[in-house]
Amino acid sequence: MTIKPISRIRIFFRSLLLIIPLSLAGYFLWPAAPLEPLKPVTSQEKTTNNAAYVQSVNQSGKDIAVSVSPWVLNPDNPEQAQFGSLSLNWAKRLETTDPEFGGVSGLSLIEATNQIVSFRSITDTGYVFSLHVSEPRQGDMMSISHFRPVLNRGEEKGDSDSEAVIVMPFGFDLITYERNHRIMVGDIRLKNPPRIDLLPLNGGIESADISPLTKRLTLLAEDPREGEEYIPLWISRMPLDEGRVDLTYDEYKYNSPEGYKPTDITFLPDGSMLILHRRWTPLEGTSAKITHVPVTQLQKPEGSLIQSILLADLSKEMAVDNFEGLEVIEGEGFYTLFIISDDNFRDAQETLLLSFRLDKAILENIKIDP
Repeated sequence: MTIKPISRIRIFFRSLLLIIPLSLAGYFLWPAAPLEPLKPVTSQEKTTNNAAYVQSVNQSGKDIAVSVSPWVLNPDNPEQAQFGSLSLNWAKRLETTDPEFGGVSGLSLIEATNQIVSFRSITDTGYVFSLHVSEPRQGDMMSISHFRPVLNRGEEKGDSDSEAVIVMPFGFDLITYERNHRIMVGDIRLKNPPRIDLLPLNGGIESADISPLTKRLTLLAEDPREGEEYIPLWISRMPLDEGRVDLTYDEYKYNSPEGYKPTDITFLPDGSMLILHRRWTPLEGTSAKITHVPVTQLQKPEGSLIQSILLADLSKEMAVDNFEGLEVIEGEGFYTLFIISDDNFRDAQETLLLSFRLDKAILENIKIDP
């Protein structure tokens, strides 16, 4: 039987009348998939390839050639390898001919293998990049890739003072800024801790990391609020999920070593934390301290004073610089620490990358008195 053209048109519109209501019902009534919680890179996971991040990271930006040379940490004793509880693996100076590179602040692991270790880092001028260390046991070969500005359109240069970075597994970086104090994940602005506007312009959220135990965001300022003695430390009350921006925080008081300012933090697999500090005076120059915060300190009630234990003192007599980035990788019976410095774009300063070994047994044998 031959169907007339008019019949075909009627069949078509009758089909639409049936399909459209069914499609709308399915759209509104079908249960939505819940947001998957973030799975931040923990110290325990730092020995594996974070493939999800590597595949999703923004591939824009430029490559920068890096010249690597040995650096003597103690000129008075070039063979010194033990610095407090830390054993020096190597110390290197990084040099480039690119005028935009410098002012490095923050260090967060992307991936780690026996052949290469890759970090995400940022600069004080608002650039983000990847730093690759080939043959990490020696540290003789390094390269920089994906060097690009992180500022959004419409933002001012005064908004570019980035300080801390965390590699997030869904393809964006969490970055904290001072001067215009804020916390950003990609283009999304997270809620700030309370009274953050009372921090000095140049003393905002200097350090950030996510606990491998609680998945909560931990933030540490560089300076106290005006009129206060201790430096504020905040821990988010809920895990940092992909869709959560309206965070609330518990606030603590951090007892920093006298005269020193915290510049970066990183968590260990047991939920304890390492803190990098620096000190600078016109007469004495630069020095640095690395301390350990036991997990029991971070489990105290809100408002408590947080204490840390000294692991290493890189004193003013040594050839240290303005260290602002700290990251850790777990090994069999030990941790490997990486520390990077900010040269402030000054000829008299250096971009240094240091690698230390910290034996796990040391942390088991040191305690904080109650």
